Amino acid sequence: MFSTLTYKRLLLIVGWVFLAVASATAQEAFVVSEGQTSNLFVANHPGSSYSWVIYNEHTFTTEAKQPSEISFPIGDNKASIKVTWAKTGTYFVTATETNADGCTNTKAIVVNVQPNTSSIAFNPKEAGDCADPNIPTSNTTATVELFAADGVPLPNSNYPVTVDYKVTKPDGTTENLQKKLLDATDYSLPLNGLVNDVLQDQVYDVVLVKATDKYGMEIHVSTTAGAFQYTIFKTPVTPAIQMN
Repeated sequence: MFSTLTYKRLLLIVGWVFLAVASATAQEAFVVSEGQTSNLFVANHPGSSYSWVIYNEHTFTTEAKQPSEISFPIGDNKASIKVTWAKTGTYFVTATETNADGCTNTKAIVVNVQPNTSSIAFNPKEAGDCADPNIPTSNTTATVELFAADGVPLPNSNYPVTVDYKVTKPDGTTENLQKKLLDATDYSLPLNGLVNDVLQDQVYDVVLVKATDKYGMEIHVSTTAGAFQYTIFKTPVTPAIQMN
């Protein structure tokens, strides 16, 4: 038989679960994308400590601890944490505050992690211009497109987007570059110092390496349009004008 104290403890545990579930269902679920990093926070009260637990099912018994599911600072006792959602699914996040008197309160939210269908691609995939014999070098840009899903532009709420790319020069050397795209109207990656050689074509190969949005979510590089080629065409050799 259980003692009165044991019954009270059981009632407290059951009550906590019901309160947590009620709190989670009362709030509208947060929706994030696979690979996205979110900042979760509660009010920070002086003298309080905080405990965060993330569950991968609705009974609040099995914690999501594997790196294949989430990247989460276990044991963090701050009022805010950062979580990277590595796997699609529904997660239940609880935050428990313990004040200086030892009293606790737990809140819960539901997070739905959707597949990451974002992408970045070059458009067009190649371009070129004629060498200018009057200047040794010239500058240009490569244009990219960003999508949240097929045919759906990446919304401004995901910007700024940081893009890493590399340029292989005609001499075979490679330069690693990075550009921060501020909004949906910012879509150009600079290519500077391109050699104007009137004697031979100069081919520059540009490859997208990585792109991440402001939430830390990786944007997939297109498998068909992740490379761009820019050519500065040599000047044709024109013989002197003659008359007879």
